Amino acid sequence: MRLGSVVGRYVIHYADGQQAEVPINHGRDVRDWWHYPESAPDDPALIVAWEGSDPVSRQHGATTRVYKSTWQNPRPDVAIRSLDFVHAKTSGVPVLIAITAEP
Repeated sequence: MRLGSVVGRYVIHYADGQQAEVPINHGRDVRDWWHYPESAPDDPALIVAWEGSDPVSRQHGATTRVYKSTWQNPRPDVAIRSLDFVHAKTSGVPVLIAITAEP
């Protein structure tokens, strides 16, 4: 997967019926699940939320990583009714583990 590729998007549905899209970029928001010692360095803005391993990743000389991604609500003055998490149908598959909102 090429760094910078869009692997998905959030579709934000607002209470007033409008919507906005926030892209999920490989390398800026997420990265490969497995991390190898020879992997290219991460973008400084990319935050590793958790790193560990399992028998399969260790067998391949890799660790397993989960990343934290944040984005600003493009319309903070309007309540969010719902949120869609959409895969871009690429070889990269983003995974959403949890989501929170701050006022």
